[in-house]
Amino acid sequence: MALLGLLGIFSPGIVLATGFQSLWPHVRGWRVAQAALRGLNAAAVGLIWTAVYRLWAIGYLRAGVSTGTSLGQEPWYLVVAALAFCGTQWYGVPAPVAIVLGGVLGLVRFAAVGRN
Repeated sequence: MALLGLLGIFSPGIVLATGFQSLWPHVRGWRVAQAALRGLNAAAVGLIWTAVYRLWAIGYLRAGVSTGTSLGQEPWYLVVAALAFCGTQWYGVPAPVAIVLGGVLGLVRFAAVGRN
C-alpha cells in the first residue's frame, strides 16, 4: 500500500519532467511560458509560506493540551528562526546546514530546559 502511495505521489511529476525535457529548449524562450512559470513560482512560494506560518502558529503540542502553543511565545524559537534566516539569506549558509543547526539548537534547549 505504501508503494502505491509513493507511485501516486511521485509518478506524475516524474512523467511530466521526463516528457517535457525534449520540448523545454524550444519553449523556454516563449514569453507566455516565462510569465506562466513566474506565476507558478509565486503560487508555490505563497503555499510554502502559508504552511510555514501555520506550523509556527500551531507550534508544538504539550501533554494535556490538545490545541498547541505558538512558537512565537517562546523566545528561543524566534532566535533559532532568525539565525537560520540571516545565515541563509546573507551569510551563504546552505539550507541543509541551517536545518541541522536548528535541530542541534533545539537539542541544546531540551538539554538546558527539559520538556517544559
